[in-house]
Formats: sequence, structure tokens, C-alpha cells
Amino acid sequence: MIEVLVLVALGSPIVGGLVAWRLDVRRATRVALAATALATIAALSLVWMAFDRGPIVAAGGVVRIDGLSAWLL
Repeated sequence: MIEVLVLVALGSPIVGGLVAWRLDVRRATRVALAATALATIAALSLVWMAFDRGPIVAAGGVVRIDGLSAWLL
């Protein structure tokens, strides 16, 4: 679950930007807003879990989110 949230938080703006690049202005704005909203929801979910449960470790220790990391997110 945590790995999926990290991938969505990091990947959706990248994919959204690549898709929006090829679209006209009106559609690109919608795609960018959707990608940003998706990334924000995933990041805030990770922050909530870090504040609720304490440090989060995922992907064999590659991803570690503690209180300070949560504030930075």
C-alpha cells in the first residue's frame, strides 16, 4: 500500500506532465490539475500515516518517512 502511494505521489505528476505536453491548453490544464490532485492526495495519505503510526519504512528501506519527512511533504 505504501509503495503504491509513493509511486502515485511521484509518478502522477510526471505522467500527467508528459500527457499534458501533447494536448491543447484547455485539456492540458485539466490533466495537470488531475495529476496534481492525485499526487496531493497520495502525499497527504502518506503524511497522515507517518503522523499516526510513526516512521514508515517501505520497499526494503528505500523509502523511509518519519515526522520531518512528513512535514516536508
